[in-house]
Amino acid sequence: MSNEVRDSFKLFLCDFDGLAHWAKVLGRPMKFFKFPSLLLWLPILSCSLVTAQPLQLAPSVDLSRIVGGWYILAAIPNGFEKHLVGMYDYYSLLPDGSIREDFFTHRDSFSRKEEHYTVHDTITPGTHNALWHVHFFGPISAPFPLLYVSPDDNYLLFGYPNRQLGWIYSRSPKIDEKSYRELLRHFEEQGYDSSRFRRIVQLPDQLDKAGFTSPPKSSR
Repeated sequence: MSNEVRDSFKLFLCDFDGLAHWAKVLGRPMKFFKFPSLLLWLPILSCSLVTAQPLQLAPSVDLSRIVGGWYILAAIPNGFEKHLVGMYDYYSLLPDGSIREDFFTHRDSFSRKEEHYTVHDTITPGTHNALWHVHFFGPISAPFPLLYVSPDDNYLLFGYPNRQLGWIYSRSPKIDEKSYRELLRHFEEQGYDSSRFRRIVQLPDQLDKAGFTSPPKSSR
């Protein structure tokens, strides 16, 4: 087992959303999860039953205004994204009401070939289109709650029930400091520690800047 996968288990053993994002980013989950029985998933399944104050979902989400492209501007760092730059999601609404999610990124450097992965997202009925689930293989899915949609539809905030993960999505690859702090405030109101968030490199001139999760120079 590689160091990357071993670190991933340490970070996400009790974190379905992390597992989902790992599957999306690496694009090869079955290589490491070919267990002979679903019973082997029970320890992980039990970890998801974490007692925490429920997150407040976005009050009403118009999916027709969510479709299209989104730059991932910031996140709570995790082992799967630390070497990624230019992270970008494109959402397409399917006839059955579910969502096709196309994820694009570069590993380590913008000069490297763009990687593209596709996952399937579903919406929990009765949640006003705010509680999503990411399906990454077999019957396993992960909650992906949509916490906030800005009035101008330019920003989305996604979280996770135990508040160990969170993402800021934007229609633009840049954001001014005032707007960024305002979005972090929305996370704080949900019980998040906003100091854990770091900016995602979306442009080459953002590499190595303070507050950004830049890949190590040795890997570029």
